[in-house]
Amino acid sequence: MNSTLAELDKINVKWFGLESDNERKNNPLTVEFNKSKIAFFAAVCPSTSPLIESDDIVHLSLLNSEDLIRRVSEIRKLVDRVVVYIHWGVEESSYPEAQDISIARKLIEAGVDILVGSHAHAPQPIEKYRNGIIAYNLGNFIMPEMKNVPSYFDNTGIPQNKYDKRLMLWNRISWGLVIDMETLEYKIKKYIFLGNRVIELPFTPFDRFINMKQIASDYSYESEARDHINKRESLRKLIDLIYKPHVPQKLKRILWK
Repeated sequence: MNSTLAELDKINVKWFGLESDNERKNNPLTVEFNKSKIAFFAAVCPSTSPLIESDDIVHLSLLNSEDLIRRVSEIRKLVDRVVVYIHWGVEESSYPEAQDISIARKLIEAGVDILVGSHAHAPQPIEKYRNGIIAYNLGNFIMPEMKNVPSYFDNTGIPQNKYDKRLMLWNRISWGLVIDMETLEYKIKKYIFLGNRVIELPFTPFDRFINMKQIASDYSYESEARDHINKRESLRKLIDLIYKPHVPQKLKRILWK
């Protein structure tokens, strides 16, 4: 992480979402574009299993909605726009979590103009809520397949496992969100990562956004989201079996008997 920050600093790319000040988290990056002052916040949800600290020096800004709302309220009167990025959601899901919908809308009500989510590796709905814009997850812009990637490093830096991830259609698709920062008018673009290239695609009737309910905590929404994830998991297992046939352990034991 430190080497990444050093490279960004070398080419004058500003970054945010990391804190070296133990006294206060959720410090925004404030920049000026075309005479508009914009504050950028970032936070990571504990559900995504982040490594919060690095050598007790740099800390990720952990998602605490109450603290983030307080910080947004403090800076709202000092800037023209507030943008929040959050790393959250369930991987492979096109449904935002019900609690994430609630948090996103509370942040808009607190003064956030634009909220953008990541982590699901699948595009999720984009909605206009009150005067703000919420993109729950944009999907993957660039993400090649991962095969035998060293992962799960120990304290000495030695990988303890290998990581594989085969791309499915939803891992290849992403939304592009183009926003006029002055008027907050926006348009959505559709991209696919194919053959190591990013290609813009036209929208189809299948690209309908999930109906965003005002109250998404009801059982029917949760049940529909779980069913959606189970179907995707079953499809992934089927594709993996086709590409890498194997006999499940339970079946082996039956056959060997």
